[in-house]
Amino acid sequence: MHYSFIWWGVGLLVLPALLAWQRQTPALTNSTIVQAKPVVAAGCASAQGLARVVGVTPDFRGAEPMTPVTDHGQAHQPLEQERAAFAALLDSLSAAEQAKARLTTTFRNVLLGPGQDGVRLGELSAAQQQLALQASKRYVGDLDAATAALILVCYTAELPATYVAFVSSGTLSKDNHYIRLDGPSSWLKYSSQPSRDFPGTVHPHSVWRNRTTDYGGQ
Repeated sequence: MHYSFIWWGVGLLVLPALLAWQRQTPALTNSTIVQAKPVVAAGCASAQGLARVVGVTPDFRGAEPMTPVTDHGQAHQPLEQERAAFAALLDSLSAAEQAKARLTTTFRNVLLGPGQDGVRLGELSAAQQQLALQASKRYVGDLDAATAALILVCYTAELPATYVAFVSSGTLSKDNHYIRLDGPSSWLKYSSQPSRDFPGTVHPHSVWRNRTTDYGGQ
């Protein structure tokens, strides 16, 4: 009999996950052949599942206050790295690119938008696309290194088809400032909201979601 193990991988990497046991036409002899076949993974959903991780999103984040807090001599400012990464991307846009990426709707939270709008990263330079990837890494990089690497392979490949859109200025430091990265797989949203406990200041709401693997792909 002739059987095949079908393995899935990313590029030349064969991942330790058996996806199918395929029985083929019996041979004329009684021999048994077992084959390992590396196959390119079909998108982020497959790559994430093969890392033995059912799903890593949704990932909801927030901080209050946004200003630095010092504890035992150590300064802490949660989500500042995320804000700075998004701001660097927006700062890289030309006036024409900003006009295309700017939304007219005001978002008062990390609400799901009507669809992919703004400016497509494929229309921007390679350096600008890398700034978008750096923003994604601020979220994905909190996972274990092996899982993060697999997800970033997908997000990197999908950069040209990912859109960036924003509201207000590019600093993301004022009330109702908002940005989102919306790709074939990844959704990233960051919103500055009025503080309830520290009047006159803002604090961030943010979410990382995945179109195909949220809640384990349910």
